Amino acid sequence: DDDVHGEKEMDDDDDDVHGGKEGSNAELFAMMKRGQLTASLLVGKPDVGTWALKYGWSDGNGVEELKELIASDDPCAMSIASELVSTASSVEKSRPLLLPLVEEGTLEDLLMHPDADVRSGAASCAAKIGLASKALSADDGEVMGLSDDGEV
Repeated sequence: DDDVHGEKEMDDDDDDVHGGKEGSNAELFAMMKRGQLTASLLVGKPDVGTWALKYGWSDGNGVEELKELIASDDPCAMSIASELVSTASSVEKSRPLLLPLVEEGTLEDLLMHPDADVRSGAASCAAKIGLASKALSADDGEVMGLSDDGEV
């Protein structure tokens, strides 16, 4: 199937690396597309992106599919996951959705990846979540200090 310029066109039946039509390849490819879309929504429309991460994926739980992207050990899927966690950690309302990744050690898989871009996105996420946690801890200390004075 050559086009007018002599370049080979992809058929629907072609089985490329990430767009395979069978089984887990097709599922992984679909998750990758949802990950890219969600990351874009988080940048452009943070509330819609947060909704997409929470409910908008095929099984209604984007975080579980995000874990699957990370666990796939596919470099492209892990790069998309890294970009998604980095972007989601920039949105205050979506940060709590990422806590299971930190608590379960899933984020560490991205932090240990050989690709520097994957590590960078994950490190950005870890830093943003860490800074947010410190800010919350400081706020809790202020609230506790106020309660000692009887003002809360």
